[in-house]
Amino acid sequence: MERKLLAANHLLHSLGFGYYEEAALVVCSGISAAANFYWVESARTDKLRFSEILYRAKQHAGETIEPDPTRISISALKRRFPEIQGLFPDTCKPLTMVEADDLSEDEVLARLRAAGRNKEDGTEFTFYDVRAQSYANLLYVKVRCGLVHEGAVANEASADNEFLSMPGRLNSRTVRYVSAFQVMLDEDDEETGEPKHIRQIHFPMPWLCDMARACARFVDAEREERGLPFWNNLRQPWPVEPWLEVGRPKRKEKPKCKCADGAATGGKDGEVAGSPSRPSA
Repeated sequence: MERKLLAANHLLHSLGFGYYEEAALVVCSGISAAANFYWVESARTDKLRFSEILYRAKQHAGETIEPDPTRISISALKRRFPEIQGLFPDTCKPLTMVEADDLSEDEVLARLRAAGRNKEDGTEFTFYDVRAQSYANLLYVKVRCGLVHEGAVANEASADNEFLSMPGRLNSRTVRYVSAFQVMLDEDDEETGEPKHIRQIHFPMPWLCDMARACARFVDAEREERGLPFWNNLRQPWPVEPWLEVGRPKRKEKPKCKCADGAATGGKDGEVAGSPSRPSA
């Protein structure tokens, strides 16, 4: 892990702050690698494993990691659920930078329930609703995936640049927001006709490195507890209910096709009796 972090810091500090995206991608690959060492391989779990290893690493490290990766981005939550805009007022003006005024998941849910706020469909907010807007998940969705699939962070995130890298902030671990005009999407406010501005979240490199190290230390501690050498994968079974999916509504099962049984339909391999057969190749 330290080799990855050394490479990331070289990209960021030696080659200039325009290489934040490349450095962040290296660090995110280290976090993914830690998750791969811990759990057995399982299809379609990359996002869940990424947030799960961050959550467990924070639990293992305790209060030594700040800010907490399970913290909820209020800006992202309001973007996902516009109906709660008034409950979390936004004082960030266009083209300004502010420290995150985000809350823990318990604080968010407590405020929503105290105000009697529900989702548009009338159901109550759950851990599943708010954890999707946590730092852990946003780091994967808005930074890691944007860099891997599109070569840049998503529009809702901000890469390090001269505006963010002011003196005194180079080693800051504080998550910040930049409020910039949403010119890339060419969307104007429907009421005023003015260009929209969007709060872009920025995860500072020192914090990303702290989280990657915490993931590596968590995996190492689990190895030592089991008496395994450092090169052995732990291959732990995937949890029945991952942290990111707690409170997720149960998916409706698709109704079984009555024609699935060939014997019952008079055909073979699910073919309905009397239906035209496909021409042979």
